[in-house]
Amino acid sequence: QFREIVATTDYQTAEFVTASGGVYSRHWENTNRLIQPDDDHYYAPATGIKTGTTQEAGNCLVSSALVQDRLVIAVVLGSLPESIWSDSVLLLEYARTAVMVDLNGYPAAELPEKLQDIFNKSRQTRHSALS
Repeated sequence: QFREIVATTDYQTAEFVTASGGVYSRHWENTNRLIQPDDDHYYAPATGIKTGTTQEAGNCLVSSALVQDRLVIAVVLGSLPESIWSDSVLLLEYARTAVMVDLNGYPAAELPEKLQDIFNKSRQTRHSALS
């Protein structure tokens, strides 16, 4: 049931009567742009999970994707608002590549240099933005 809930793009409650006799309903929209089909950051293999932001942690996203019949999870903490989606996709794509290599009997690949460069730049940019 968890997977179904976190993959839901939006949800409308049934109407209910309040204590004062009014009729009320709620609408929630999932803020995970990776699972919104009309969004520029849509990532078809994504299966959901949770966005969040705090002053201490910055912009965070726990995302999941179905990769070769396996559920993989990426956790991005302290990202900038404009890069959280691409950071998550990079990790999910890395997991896809590593899983492919692992399934073929080879040792899992090390973190590609390009991915490490992107994380280093993101970290430097975030530190500059906080200074």
